[in-house]
Amino acid sequence: ISRMKELIKQTPVFIAEMGQIYRLARQSDFYGWYHQNLLVIKYIMYALVVLLNINVVMASYGQLGGGYGDNYNATRNGEYDGNPFNADKGYDEALDLSNIDRKWFASVILTYIFGAINFLGYVTIVGFLGITEIPIITREIDEKVADDLQNPSIREYRDPGAFNAWGVTLVFNVFFMIMHNFNYPHLEATDLYLFLVLGINLPWTLYCCRQYVVVPDTAFTRRFAIVYDLAVGR
Repeated sequence: ISRMKELIKQTPVFIAEMGQIYRLARQSDFYGWYHQNLLVIKYIMYALVVLLNINVVMASYGQLGGGYGDNYNATRNGEYDGNPFNADKGYDEALDLSNIDRKWFASVILTYIFGAINFLGYVTIVGFLGITEIPIITREIDEKVADDLQNPSIREYRDPGAFNAWGVTLVFNVFFMIMHNFNYPHLEATDLYLFLVLGINLPWTLYCCRQYVVVPDTAFTRRFAIVYDLAVGR
């Protein structure tokens, strides 16, 4: 019964999405073709990702100090084949094809091709979903805001409590980094610190901001809710 109630609840969303797809397909032949082949395009993207990773593995498997490892180490350590890079070039030098061993040249070019196609594919998929979903999400949020503004039981449009656990975790991470630096002063741990701040707190910050906005009643919070719900919810 609960599943049937949830299905009935989501019926307006299904109707709105199908109506949006139908309208856009009538306006654009390319959109209609893309919609019909979206599943195939996704499969192609997944296959290219697998091929991209297999190609990298093949170039590096069983190689000590060879393969793509040299290029990676170059970007990390600022040197290639033991020769220091020009400090002004940085990653540009590491991506310079003249630095690539000739036996890996074709493999690297293939990696670039796979990567470029994947990037283009993901951009078109995100664009397709954006064109399809943004009007629907906007309408849903506007309708919810209108209902919430008329609901006398909703008195607070912001929830500061959404940041409670986030704040505790941030303080914990800061003190952890301080203690780690004090106890291991000669150990470089930039990657660990970046992971704690950017890998944990930053994504969580966006989630907490969305939970903080109970009712997006301003232009800024409305735009933020639309972008967040599109990126995370869809």
